[in-house]
Amino acid sequence: MAHRAMKMRLRAAKYITSMEKYRHKATILREKAAATKDKIPIVEDRMKEYESDLRAGASGVASGGVRPRDQSKLHVNIRKCQEKIIALQRRMAAYEARATHAMSISSQKKVQADIFEEKAKVFQDEADNLGSRADRLAQATAADATAVRR
Repeated sequence: MAHRAMKMRLRAAKYITSMEKYRHKATILREKAAATKDKIPIVEDRMKEYESDLRAGASGVASGGVRPRDQSKLHVNIRKCQEKIIALQRRMAAYEARATHAMSISSQKKVQADIFEEKAKVFQDEADNLGSRADRLAQATAADATAVRR
C-alpha cells in the first residue's frame, strides 16, 4: 500500500508541475496582452495628429494648411492607424483567450492533482493501519512465543 501511495504522490507531483507551467504560460500571455493594450493609445494619438493636420488642411491653403495632394496621404495614414488599432485589439483578445484557456487547463490539472493526493492519503493510511496491525500481531506472537519457551 505504501508503494501505491508513493505512485499516487508522484502522479500528483507531475500534475502540479504541469499546472504550474500552464499558470506561468497564462501569466506570460496576460503580460503580452497588457503590452499590446499599451500600444493602442500611442497609435490613437498618431491618428489624432493626422486628423488635426487634415482639418487644418480643410481650412484652406491660404491659412498655411496642408496642400490637397497631401490630404490624400493623410487619409491613407489615418486608415493605416485604424487598421493597426484593430489588429492590436484582435491580438490582445487572442492573448487573453489563450491565457483563459491555459488557466482552465491549469484548473483541471489542479483537480487531478488533488484527486491523486487524496488517493495517496488513503493508501498511506491503509499502509499505516496494516503496519500497526502487523506490529501488534508481532508483539502478541512474541509474547506467546516467550511464554511457550518457559
